[in-house]
Amino acid sequence: MAWESRARTGPATRTLRAARRAIRKVAEAKARLCFEFTETAVIDNPEVALAIIDRFAAAGIAVSIDDYGSGLSSLAYLKQIKADELKIDKSFVLPLDSSSRDGLLVKSTIDLAHSLGLKVTAEGVETATALALLQAMGCDMAQGYFIARPMPIADLIGRLGEPAVPVGTAAQTPSITRAA
Repeated sequence: MAWESRARTGPATRTLRAARRAIRKVAEAKARLCFEFTETAVIDNPEVALAIIDRFAAAGIAVSIDDYGSGLSSLAYLKQIKADELKIDKSFVLPLDSSSRDGLLVKSTIDLAHSLGLKVTAEGVETATALALLQAMGCDMAQGYFIARPMPIADLIGRLGEPAVPVGTAAQTPSITRAA
């Protein structure tokens, strides 16, 4: 389960407290929680964002950089941020079917993130072709309308225990297998 922050101290602090309460109630919740920061939130207010990210990391909660590539991020941020995951913005993923330039940028971003020990999620996957390209590039996870449409929270909770389904079958899951 992931939730997003705009890196304001108050809401993030309340979210951290809520996450800690959830973890105390359900021990396995910690492994399933992920706090998302948009790339622009880190750029807009780096000192606050980095302090908040450090607090979540210290609490053992995974941290994700969302919408990567949509702002004017610098490699210095990737070096400083204690993130677990990088989510590539859909503006690079949507045109994968038709743009070799976007494909090169996505592949190099996946490689860079992996070399830093980060998992990679591609946002905006809307076709089987895009999913296959991402799988061949070594992307760890995918999200988008091809995987699943937005759904009520009750439906989402019902899907949490579903086993992964191999790519190419009728039912798709957010997880894709890394290419060998």
